[in-house]
Amino acid sequence: MFKRVLARSIDSWPLRRELFAVRHFIYKDDRKVKVGLDLGFTHAGVSQIFRQLGGYWVSAEFTRERGALVASVLGSEQVVVLGPQGDIPFEEKQFDTVVVANGSVFFDGVTLEMLIKECHRVMDNGGLLVITLPRRKPVALARLLGGRRGRVEARYACSERELFTLLKSGFDVLGVKFSGRFWVELLRQMLEKEGFAGNCSVPEWLERFLYRIASVLDLPLFLTRRYNVTVCGRRKGWRGKQRGLMNDHTSAVSNAMFYDRKNRERPFSATRYR
Repeated sequence: MFKRVLARSIDSWPLRRELFAVRHFIYKDDRKVKVGLDLGFTHAGVSQIFRQLGGYWVSAEFTRERGALVASVLGSEQVVVLGPQGDIPFEEKQFDTVVVANGSVFFDGVTLEMLIKECHRVMDNGGLLVITLPRRKPVALARLLGGRRGRVEARYACSERELFTLLKSGFDVLGVKFSGRFWVELLRQMLEKEGFAGNCSVPEWLERFLYRIASVLDLPLFLTRRYNVTVCGRRKGWRGKQRGLMNDHTSAVSNAMFYDRKNRERPFSATRYR
C-alpha cells in the first residue's frame, strides 16, 4: 500500500528512498506515532504520506512562502514556520516523532547542531528522530557537476562519524541507511538545480523515465559509496561535554573524581590541582 502511494504521488526516486527509510525506522520501532513533526520537505504530498503512518502530524517550513505553499493543500492549522535560526515554535516535549528532510540545513543562519538541539527540545523522552543528510565523500563527482546545489551539499555534507558525534549528546543512534549512487544523484542535482524544495519544471512522465534510466546505469556501481545517509536516533536526556580541568565554577571534588576516573592506576593527590 505504502509503495503504491509513493509511486503514484512522488516522482523523485531519491525522495522515495528517503521516505522508505523513514517508514522503515518508524515501523521498526515498537511505539506508534501519536504526534509527529515533518520538517523542511516543502511537499504537501509528502506531508500527506506521513499522515498515513498514523497519529497527528504537523508540518514545519523555514520560510513563510514555503509554509504558505504547503498550507494551501493541508490547511494553515497544520503548518508552522520556523524562526530565523531554526527555532521550532512549540513548547518542550510535544512530539514523539520528528522527521527532518534532506536539505534542511541549507538555509542561512541554521546549523545542523542548532537544528538537532531544537528537535531534542520539542521531543518527548524516547521519541524518534529521523534525519537525512548529504554524506561526505572523498570525491563527490555528482555534486561537482551539480552546480549551485551540489556546492551547497558538499559544504554541509557529514560523515557518519561527524553525525554520530552531533547526535550522541541527546540521542541513542538506532540505525543508519544509505541511498543514492552517481547517476541518480547527478540527475537529482540537475533537476533540482533551480531550488532546494525538490521541485522541477520537467514533466512528470519524463522525470520518472529519466530516473528509471539512471537507476539502471547505477547497477554496475553497487560497490561505490552512496551520496545520502538517513539516521534514526532515540531521544534521551541532553548530556553536555565533560571537562577535566578546573575552572571558577567547578568544585575540587568533582575535578578530582574526573581525574581519578581517567587515571585509575595513580593514587589521588591534592597537590595535582595546585
